[in-house]
Amino acid sequence: WNIDITDSTITYKSVLNPVGYVFTEVKKEPIMDIAGIGYLGRDIYGNKVRVEVIKKDCRDTVLEKTWPFQVKVSLEIVGGKDLGESAIYGCGEFIADPRLNQTWYVESYKGKTVPVINAEKLPILKFITEKRMLHANMGCNGITGQYELMENRMYFSPNFMMTEMYCEGLMELEQDFSKMIAGNTFVYQFRGDQLIFSDLNGEELLILNSK
Repeated sequence: WNIDITDSTITYKSVLNPVGYVFTEVKKEPIMDIAGIGYLGRDIYGNKVRVEVIKKDCRDTVLEKTWPFQVKVSLEIVGGKDLGESAIYGCGEFIADPRLNQTWYVESYKGKTVPVINAEKLPILKFITEKRMLHANMGCNGITGQYELMENRMYFSPNFMMTEMYCEGLMELEQDFSKMIAGNTFVYQFRGDQLIFSDLNGEELLILNSK
């Protein structure tokens, strides 16, 4: 089976039902704050679906792959057999906005402009969405780590690595940036050519620009 979720539709398909169901009345609700999201859908015939996406590693033994989210799907089909308590379970992930997949230049960090010590090493963040990888550089040392997405939230791995070159005037900034990002969760949004990262209280901490 397969289920695709967008802001306006939930599409469920299976081997026995390749045409599937398309639910167009979609509502969302948080599950335990940042632990997951529930999606409720209804179609014009009264059929209903509930999808629970939980942030927890899920092992796919068929593909021999570990996915970042566990997925539970419950269907209520008019005139048909409900899954009810016998809901189906699987694994999944959130698809990254394609605009993320580029090099972003640091416009400001915690409300301040980042100094440019070397014109050949501008402060940047580069997202490689296919691998869920972030490469950052605040002007000297490279900073690398993994992340996961849940809609517009980004969960950064606690295991970020940084090279160890001496960089006068930047080392404190680099260490502060690494400490801020590793193991933490941020909300991101696009604003024109900018990419904004805020903490869960809404404070804007990092403003990036695509130009």
